[in-house]
Amino acid sequence: MNNEITTTKHIIDGVTYTVTASPSENTTETLHRKIEKLLLRDMHHESEYINKTEQDN
Repeated sequence: MNNEITTTKHIIDGVTYTVTASPSENTTETLHRKIEKLLLRDMHHESEYINKTEQDN
């Protein structure tokens, strides 16, 4: 098996996301799905930050 690591950069709304992936026989998600999960997690963290900031003011 080739253990090559793939690194891709995606710029969305001025934010650069660097995604790394490596092949595996036990792969459970595609690179596309991994990017989606990272974006959703980032949006969730951002909304938590905004809510906390609003509560502090």
